[in-house]
Amino acid sequence: MTQYGAECLGCYSKSTSSFIRITSRFEQKLGEISLEDVKKEGYSSLEEFRRAWEEIYGPGSWDPEQTVTVYEFEIVSSNSEVS
Repeated sequence: MTQYGAECLGCYSKSTSSFIRITSRFEQKLGEISLEDVKKEGYSSLEEFRRAWEEIYGPGSWDPEQTVTVYEFEIVSSNSEVS
């Protein structure tokens, strides 16, 4: 899984039953995002992802030259699996 614009890395609550493990972090221009990437985000097309981006960040916010930080992660089911 990938998360663009993640705001809370390492957030923790004792009531949490699952955790995430960051597996990769890299920078990428919005215009370089592939169909495979947007499908990981839960969208069926690049256009759908772009529309969602502009709904979140405002009209005209989609800039193919803008660099974003991408975090790829996996779900870890228990505290004992977190290292």
